[in-house]
Amino acid sequence: MRPPPKKPSKSRRFEYDRMTGEEFRAALDQLDMTTVYFARISGVNPRNVERWVNDESDIPHYVNLICKLLTLPRAKEMASTLTNIVIHFHAEHEAADP
Repeated sequence: MRPPPKKPSKSRRFEYDRMTGEEFRAALDQLDMTTVYFARISGVNPRNVERWVNDESDIPHYVNLICKLLTLPRAKEMASTLTNIVIHFHAEHEAADP
C-alpha cells in the first residue's frame, strides 16, 4: 500500500522578480546613498553589497524592500538613528563582557 501523497511544504520560498545590479545601483543613486552606507543600515557586509551592485551575487528580496521603504518621508533619518543606537548598544555590551 502506498503512503498518502505529501502535502506541499509550507517552507517554500515565494517567487519574485529579482532586482538586478543595475536596478540596485539606480535605487541607491535615487536614495543618494553609498554602498557602504546601505551596508551599515542593513547590517550586511559591504563586500556583499558591492557584489550585488556588480551582479556577482543574487540580490535578496529584502534589499528591494529596504530600498522602497527608504523612500518614505524621514525613513533614511530614522534608519540612520536606529542603526547608530544598535551599534552603540552592541559596543557597550561587548565592552562590559569580560
